[in-house]
Amino acid sequence: NLSCLVYFSETSLQPSDAAVSDIINTAKAYNEQFDITGALFLHEGYFMQCLEGRRAFINQLYLQICRDTRHTNPQLIYFNDIPQRLFGQWSMGFLPCQ
Repeated sequence: NLSCLVYFSETSLQPSDAAVSDIINTAKAYNEQFDITGALFLHEGYFMQCLEGRRAFINQLYLQICRDTRHTNPQLIYFNDIPQRLFGQWSMGFLPCQ
């Protein structure tokens, strides 16, 4: 079963912060291991992320994100089965929004 999870959270990070690079690099390695794809958006102190993969794997990843101190007040927006991936080419794409 292929599922998609979308959430947003608050952060004090900026796109140029080293912590953002760390999040991206860690996510790419983790996501490749568990066949998770998706994209992370960062805009004016808010993250929004879309995760795609096996339901159990993305659920576990979201629970880790909820415990990550770089994310404040995470809010689940969407978690449902999907017929195909939207971000299949990205283990973790990053889109800093202007």
